[in-house]
Amino acid sequence: MMSKLCPLRRLASGARAYSSSTNRMVNEISLIGACSEVGQPRPGTRDAPDILRDLGFVDYVKRSGYSVVDNGNVTEDDSLRGAVRGVKNPAAVGTFCRVLSEKISAQKDKFHLTVGGDHSIALGSVHGHATARPNLKVLWVDAHADINTDHTSPSGNLHGMPLGVLMQGLEDTFADIPHLNWFERKLRPEDLVYIGLRDIDDGELDIMKKFGIKWFSNVEVEKRGVENVTREALELLNPSPSQPLHLSFDIDVLDPMFAPSTGTRVPYGLTRDQGLHICEAVSQTGALGGMDIVEVNPALGSKLDVLKTSRLAFDMVGASLGLSRADIQDAQDQFEAVIPPTTARYGDTHSVVRDMGRPVHHEDAPAPAKETVRSESAARSGLSNKDFL
Repeated sequence: MMSKLCPLRRLASGARAYSSSTNRMVNEISLIGACSEVGQPRPGTRDAPDILRDLGFVDYVKRSGYSVVDNGNVTEDDSLRGAVRGVKNPAAVGTFCRVLSEKISAQKDKFHLTVGGDHSIALGSVHGHATARPNLKVLWVDAHADINTDHTSPSGNLHGMPLGVLMQGLEDTFADIPHLNWFERKLRPEDLVYIGLRDIDDGELDIMKKFGIKWFSNVEVEKRGVENVTREALELLNPSPSQPLHLSFDIDVLDPMFAPSTGTRVPYGLTRDQGLHICEAVSQTGALGGMDIVEVNPALGSKLDVLKTSRLAFDMVGASLGLSRADIQDAQDQFEAVIPPTTARYGDTHSVVRDMGRPVHHEDAPAPAKETVRSESAARSGLSNKDFL
């Protein structure tokens, strides 16, 4: 019989969330900026950690009642770029994630908050967290499954493969890919549950079916309700102090209407309220020991798009750390008072998209190649091709 969690409080839209300040594993956050973009083809994600800091992210996190130590950034070595047998930039990603893993695993008594960066950084953050705290459980909230391997990936982009590197049972993969074959396979199939999937590669689906990995699509969230889906996901993982939880939250799980400044947008995503509920429920387990927030790309979209997407990253982290809806709304009001929510005034008062020496893709620019036009039925099915670049 499945072990049950303590009952999760139902949180209606706008309801005040339970504060986890007295229901947490540790009281200090180690914040690391994971400045990575080589796991995917669009420049910009490496700048997100400092953009969020400029917008007041560290002070915002302190509202949760945790003490916060900002441990700076892990940065990429661009000289290591290059493909190996179809896998793009394995030396750059592998070296970066090894440093990140070592930094996280050395801090066993901290909450690990990792700000990406593209989602390849989870190879380092999850590996490091699992090294520090064995029996780790992972809730992966994402539009994409990110469990491709060197044998299945249509694109070779490593932001679609971190779970393929970490998952037990896939030992015949990545064995001859330099800088990736040192990682220990820390996760069993039963240690992973997905919420929000709607763009899965055929090879990923084969892996998920073979190992019985549980996943909830965007369609299930809509039909069954986010409360029921989240409750079932957490009951499957059954997190506890002896089985701590890692939340890996990709901003592209949210609908592009809400989070436009991200590189692999897929229609029919979750709403802000649904994302907040998932993060609130995770906080209430009292077992959350680490979190990634990834794939905010400040080089994509207008400055207003970047503000909207950054604001959502703040919201999801705040909810995961136990901030109430009222606290989150109060912070948002202050945020918008500093940066008025209109493109013209916003551009005059604060430069969120700093001069990075790169072009900014505006709303009227042609859509990137990955944003293929899909039929409504295909998009809603949750089974379409993500990773084909």
